[in-house]
Amino acid sequence: MKKISLVPLTTLLLAGLLLGGAAEPARVEAAQEKPIELTFAIADPAGHPDVKNGFAVWAEEVAKRTNGRVKIVIHAGETLGKSSEQYDMVARGGVDITKVVGTHYRGRFPLLDIFSLPFTVPVDAKDKNGRFIYDRVIEKYIIPAYFKDMKVLFTGRYQPNVIHLAKKPVRKLEDLKGLVISVPGGKTNIDTVKALGATPETVSTPDVYTALERGMVNGHVLPLSTQRSFKFYEVTKYVTRANFGAAATTLVLNKKKWDSLPLEIQKVIDELNPWGAALLEKVGNENDESTAKLIKEKGLELIELSLQERTRWAEATAGIEREWAAGLDSKGLAGSEMIKFVKQVLTEK
Repeated sequence: MKKISLVPLTTLLLAGLLLGGAAEPARVEAAQEKPIELTFAIADPAGHPDVKNGFAVWAEEVAKRTNGRVKIVIHAGETLGKSSEQYDMVARGGVDITKVVGTHYRGRFPLLDIFSLPFTVPVDAKDKNGRFIYDRVIEKYIIPAYFKDMKVLFTGRYQPNVIHLAKKPVRKLEDLKGLVISVPGGKTNIDTVKALGATPETVSTPDVYTALERGMVNGHVLPLSTQRSFKFYEVTKYVTRANFGAAATTLVLNKKKWDSLPLEIQKVIDELNPWGAALLEKVGNENDESTAKLIKEKGLELIELSLQERTRWAEATAGIEREWAAGLDSKGLAGSEMIKFVKQVLTEK
């Protein structure tokens, strides 16, 4: 298998060079015929920052660097199929590119759930998105297990989960007792809410606004940026930045389609992949920061847990990590091995 280039901490330097023009990537000659069109199916709506300011900009850059010989057409908002169907659409060749989010495929990519465990892979380990650990885990375990028959373009990680609360603030563990907290799905999220002392309820993200407005739930677990994209600030008063779990994403391209591309075009795309990953990470961080500013302007209170309180939450949910690892071990998968690897990397200087 051809070794892909994941994005280490130096990615931001590379991104700066690319954007500043100091290190000019390869270009190909201008198109003399109809451009090669690559279809890109993604669940996020067209107006989502990841699409509008991330993937669309990356697609434009691919077109620019290939002098129009490649055109990536983004079909956002599940217009080509449900998010849980998009990986198979690419595998069959009906679609060329998609963003795989493990939690959208129940039981399909169990090793990816390590990133959704509450506090196993910290989002602030060595860098803001925990990429120091993330890249190592992806390269060593995830790609060989699930994506060796795909062309992996680049990978990423969502912003961490917070708790959006309608009426009652949560500043410590005891405040969660008696509350009904919904999650978009996934056993790990459900188990986390239970371990923290609240009652979990599964509610799809588009239905969260109504559930909060009608008092069907007291709060919901999702990344901070959903306050903006779903206008939760209209039906919530508090947000607790628990920062537990952050689902992984992988941008994949049909392998046969990739192999059919001219070598000079493959070279351009490979050179742009680290830049694309850095761009998506930057967009996500900026969206989180601007959302935090927005909800404060809307009058919401943004609650930060103290280090001592975060330790209490981590201790309360520690059993989830052990249960997850044991479950994978029983199926012959590398559950405990992955946990051990993460803890080893955390000790590295």
